[in-house]
Amino acid sequence: MLPDAAMSLDAGSPSHNTRRTVAKIFVQGTGTLAGLFGAGILVFVPLMPSRSLEEAAILPLLLAAYLIYVACLVWFRLSPRAVRHVCGILGFCVLMLILDLLEPRKYGLNAIWPGFVFAGSLVAVYIGYRVASYNLSHFLFPEYTAGV
Repeated sequence: MLPDAAMSLDAGSPSHNTRRTVAKIFVQGTGTLAGLFGAGILVFVPLMPSRSLEEAAILPLLLAAYLIYVACLVWFRLSPRAVRHVCGILGFCVLMLILDLLEPRKYGLNAIWPGFVFAGSLVAVYIGYRVASYNLSHFLFPEYTAGV
């Protein structure tokens, strides 16, 4: 007969270290995709058709620099700070998708409910960001958050 400790282990569930490795790969993969997107922005900003490149390129260049910074942070100094940045990027992507769904031209300029829906989703994404970054940071880095 098997000891009680061996019987309590579920053979089908992955170990804690395996889940931690998968979470780390997810964070690094997301940060890498963000960095590649930032590098793509750097390549295509000079090709943007505009009369004054300086005015039109400042925001995309700042976004590209931030995304490349997050990729470097994820690969060279993976920490709870890097996890917060990755969760922030994911929250920003969700907000952009919601904003695209609530395009004013689809519902008319007099429709007020898309503004309320966007404000509510802004609050929901912020709460989701806080919960995800807290839980993922505590899961990946228990040594940093043991005293908190």
